[in-house]
Amino acid sequence: MPLATWAPALTRTATARSRPEGCVRTQAAEHLDVGWPAFQEGTGRAISLVDLDTVKPGLIHYDIGDCMRSGCNPLGEETEQWEAVCFDPEIGEAILTGYLTQARNFLTAADYEYLFDSIRLLAFELGVRFFTDHLSGNVYFKVRHPQHNLLRALVQFKLSESIEAHETDIRNIIQSMVSRAV
Repeated sequence: MPLATWAPALTRTATARSRPEGCVRTQAAEHLDVGWPAFQEGTGRAISLVDLDTVKPGLIHYDIGDCMRSGCNPLGEETEQWEAVCFDPEIGEAILTGYLTQARNFLTAADYEYLFDSIRLLAFELGVRFFTDHLSGNVYFKVRHPQHNLLRALVQFKLSESIEAHETDIRNIIQSMVSRAV
């Protein structure tokens, strides 16, 4: 699917009074920074997906996409083995099953339609951010060595490639969630 056909849906917002049918909604509060460190504290057990450092209005797709991006990469974001990075659909199914058990109460058909695209987009976007910071002299993200952001970018780009390779699996997982919600 070309970028022009799905990117506008991730940025469209509508007021509560006049939301056209089929638009994704801006949520009142989104976390916008979900990741493994937010829910592996100490025991490695899921405690919470929210660490409250970046809660603000936004699209639910950013949280879901970021959670799947960070949670479904078994090697993690800081691996030096970027060539081996992959998206694990089994972890993705577990995360989506748990999340959508509650979220199906407020997600619309349009929200479900763009879930895969949000997963793909967030990994690619973060890769671009890491690469841009590397090219700018590592001025935004903290780094341990001069090539750190380049390595992080490669991890995210490899993850994006794997997400695209698993598109059918991911869409099937999402569709099964939609079917359960009906």
